[in-house]
Amino acid sequence: MNTRHYTLLILICSFLFVFAKLNVREEYVTYKGIARDLNSNKFYYSEEHKEKLENHVLQQTLIQYKDSAGTLMAKKFVDYSGNKVTPAFEQNDFRDGYTEGVSFAGNKLILKFRKNKKESLRTKSISIPENLVVDGGFNYYIKGNWTELAAGKRKVFNFAVPSQLDYFAFRLYKDSQNNDEIVFKLEPDNYILRKLVDPIRVTYKVTTKRIIKYEGLSNINDKKGKSYLVKIMYPKVGP
Repeated sequence: MNTRHYTLLILICSFLFVFAKLNVREEYVTYKGIARDLNSNKFYYSEEHKEKLENHVLQQTLIQYKDSAGTLMAKKFVDYSGNKVTPAFEQNDFRDGYTEGVSFAGNKLILKFRKNKKESLRTKSISIPENLVVDGGFNYYIKGNWTELAAGKRKVFNFAVPSQLDYFAFRLYKDSQNNDEIVFKLEPDNYILRKLVDPIRVTYKVTTKRIIKYEGLSNINDKKGKSYLVKIMYPKVGP
């Protein structure tokens, strides 16, 4: 290939790249969740979601957690562009330095965790297990298996747990259904762990397949570093 043909090829490729970018339609969807104590209904925090979509396909979500005064407590960035069931994410709590996250490098799953600013950040690289679900990816796992779950079939998957630098088998099944609301229950598949870990219940509106209520352990901690046990309501629209 002579220099002239090579230059022409570069120009064509550049044009196609610019044309493709111009045809990407970006959209942003925002909504809010209110987290309260599961039993007393005491207000704990609000979470403000901002989803970025390209041509109607979710790419990223930024979640900001704020206290009753509107002060930013923590922030989480989730990248769904690779796979919505196994997104990369990072969460940082500005109060105590709590950090957790998941990323990928080839066929490796990279987990990282720090309990607070007094500790060093710990990381671990492990082989990606089969049927993996990461963080908010459980929402899209449910949506992707909606028909079977709604029919009463139980699903088991490996859920990444950065705080343990590992993953664990969880089971998911329909807990109840009433008119346009359906509740799915998420809990450890291991019998002993089920006795130690609180289950999670997620309520969806059937017609929209979006979350309207979440009940269970929060990803936000109290002042003692222990996860809140919450009920999160999405009054207008949810994830």
